[in-house]
Amino acid sequence: MAKNKTGNVLARMKRDIIPGHSSRQVVAGLYRGILGREPDRAGLAHYRSAIRAGMSIAGLARALLGSKEFATRSAALGEAAGHVRGFAMAPPLEIDGSFSPEEADRYWRHVASVWSSFGETDPYWSVLTNQRYRTEELTDETLAAFYQTGRHSVDRLVAGLARGGMAIRPDDVCAEYGCGVGRVTFWLARRFKRVIAFDVSAPHIDVARRYLAGQGLDNVEFVLVRGGDDLRKLSDANCFYSIIVLQHNPPPIISGILQTAFELMGKGSTFFFQLPTYMMGYRFRTNDYLATLGDKATMEMHCLPQPMIYDLAASAGVWPVEILPDPATGNEKAWLSSTFLMRKP
Repeated sequence: MAKNKTGNVLARMKRDIIPGHSSRQVVAGLYRGILGREPDRAGLAHYRSAIRAGMSIAGLARALLGSKEFATRSAALGEAAGHVRGFAMAPPLEIDGSFSPEEADRYWRHVASVWSSFGETDPYWSVLTNQRYRTEELTDETLAAFYQTGRHSVDRLVAGLARGGMAIRPDDVCAEYGCGVGRVTFWLARRFKRVIAFDVSAPHIDVARRYLAGQGLDNVEFVLVRGGDDLRKLSDANCFYSIIVLQHNPPPIISGILQTAFELMGKGSTFFFQLPTYMMGYRFRTNDYLATLGDKATMEMHCLPQPMIYDLAASAGVWPVEILPDPATGNEKAWLSSTFLMRKP
């Protein structure tokens, strides 16, 4: 990745409306994704005029994200999910998005090392951190229960697509980022024609491959990820899926994965992923993080601010369809996490 690739996303936003879509469709799509409603007549007229005057899609997204209505909606959604009111008044996060190819390589090698170690010692617990899934606690019954949990995850995908007027089609190919031991992969493989399963841990992939083979499934292709170049297979899929995975990567890796998916996957592709977008007191500085890599052998938790996600999506012509708060971090008082459904028209 080039220096400042993520940090300078806004500089690459000076582009026209997505070809084939009117300013009315663009405004309506962002209203639905950000404010959860259809645009009112005055708002529609105002932003269509702004677009004709040169406002970018990213600029429109920022305007809606900065509105009082979005702040009020965010607070209401947060309270409904058990979050503290403080998120509505929280300050911006300090996220350093500048890094060199050499620094990116160090990020990738670190993440692969940590998760490969988990895969060798506690592969099931590392996916669902419940004591019953510890290697020494596993029984045939608990293992069956573990894999059964993946069904609900795919049911959420199906329900989200339905709310957005979409569905899994017979020839659809799913790219699952962070397949782990195949907990969700198994259920995705029963829904999709083919699944391309990505993971940074070879031990996890080995467990997943053995499990799926034992279940008689042969429509899954595994990809061991050691850097951004290994994500090129995303271009073969039209549905991106990643739940409780991205949060364990530092922000430069998260943004790189999302940017690559948004850019490589073709028109009509859908993106269903979960990601924390705020943590009280969180900050990420490249130099500080790299200086302490040797001390980091634990399950890290990171986030990517929501405006950065919108910027990455808008630069590739990807629209938000639905964003719902979720409890995926396990600490809703300190973390704000959301499940995103996006689409590339």
